Amino acid sequence: MHTMANGAPTSRQCLVLLVEDSAECYELYSEVLAGAGYAVVGADNGEHAYELAISMSPDLIVMDYELKGVDGCEATHRLKSDSRTADIPVVMLTGHVSRRHYERAKESGCDAFIAKPCSIDALLDEVKRHMQPTIDSHAGGTVLLVEDDDDIRNSISTILQEEGFQVIGASDGGAALRYLRETDAPPRLILLDLMMPVMDGWAFRAAQLDDDRLAAIPVVILSAATDVRRHAAQLRVNEYLIKPLDVPLLLNTIERHI
Repeated sequence: MHTMANGAPTSRQCLVLLVEDSAECYELYSEVLAGAGYAVVGADNGEHAYELAISMSPDLIVMDYELKGVDGCEATHRLKSDSRTADIPVVMLTGHVSRRHYERAKESGCDAFIAKPCSIDALLDEVKRHMQPTIDSHAGGTVLLVEDDDDIRNSISTILQEEGFQVIGASDGGAALRYLRETDAPPRLILLDLMMPVMDGWAFRAAQLDDDRLAAIPVVILSAATDVRRHAAQLRVNEYLIKPLDVPLLLNTIERHI
């Protein structure tokens, strides 16, 4: 399993899933992408790529054609057949340049097909071209952050504000509810801690669901609890993230729900 590569920060750092079973090629492409300002997460087989695409919702996938087990075409076909991942652009790289390989790649649903060895500029141009609609659609929005830890709340607020979001902070569920009931412009997403004084996340969520005007606002739980998945299911929230937070995953989760 490859690790996350952090590139130079951009005003809107996008996440690329790089699927490559050659360690040498992976290191080269990941450095190129990170140097261009993209966050990179890697997989060395199609099965793992499919799982990561579902869990992390990358903005774009760079997919090697020839992989052991589930190859690039089969993985791409699965991704494009799944409503959760169908809209993620897939740029396929291959050392095979015959018409048969090209047609199979296109039939799998990939959005672009680049022959190896490819130049760095060609790869970056193709990634940028397919990433641009995602960047253009990033229009920010208001996020309500319900978190009692001042340091965590301030840190997350700073990160989101740098990405163009407006952040409303609340130190407990009661303060969050008062804001929601008084504002004429509800937030587009709620980031909700569970363990808080005055009114915890469970009580807040119950009150939110009881209010028809507020019930439809998406909620993402932020928690360090080991059983956060069970809590998320009980509270019927849209998603959960485990503390300490992975910033690219946080940003991609927010944008998926806004």
